[in-house]
Amino acid sequence: MRFLWAFMLLFGLCSANMPNKAPVVSDTTHSLSKIKKKVAYTELKTALETQKGRKLNFKEKLATKILVKKLNKNISPEKKKNRPIHWTSVFALILGIIGFFFGFPFLFTIIFGIIGITKSDSKTGQALSIIGMILNVIGLLLIFVCGGLWIACFFM
Repeated sequence: MRFLWAFMLLFGLCSANMPNKAPVVSDTTHSLSKIKKKVAYTELKTALETQKGRKLNFKEKLATKILVKKLNKNISPEKKKNRPIHWTSVFALILGIIGFFFGFPFLFTIIFGIIGITKSDSKTGQALSIIGMILNVIGLLLIFVCGGLWIACFFM
């Protein structure tokens, strides 16, 4: 994230032939950050071209693309709140509960838990995967502890 801002700053301030480039991009950022809809690259590019009175060069087009991605990224979390939980997260939780209570460790719990963490967009789905994996590991540790105590009592 810091790299992108440094990249935009570098191209904005180091342009010798465009002394007013940085204020145009920063003015656009402040005015467009209040908008709650997605910003199209072509609309922003044409607005900047009409403001400058000429076509944008490569550096300005690249900075505009980065700016559009940044502005659209700030809008998208509102849509992610309503996304469903991935099924592998729920399956990892179910296998973790079964593994904890019935003492049967599942390798598939770890596999589905990792897939659930990577595929789930919501924090709830990731939490379900992690809880399932933790329950499975605790059940596995209880098997080893109880088995060790049983063996120790049997041989004494």
